[in-house]
Amino acid sequence: MRFTINFDIIKSASTITDIPELHDRLIAATAKYLELPLISNDPEIRDSEHVEVL
Repeated sequence: MRFTINFDIIKSASTITDIPELHDRLIAATAKYLELPLISNDPEIRDSEHVEVL
């Protein structure tokens, strides 16, 4: 499956205020946009209220 970041994901990333690093925020925003849980061991992503982490 091929997927590219679009404007809707960038807008979603702008709402994520508890993940300071841009690339991590874009990863979380992509999961949020696709309504999918994210697999991560990054503590800032795990602690975010904006994305579900497995």
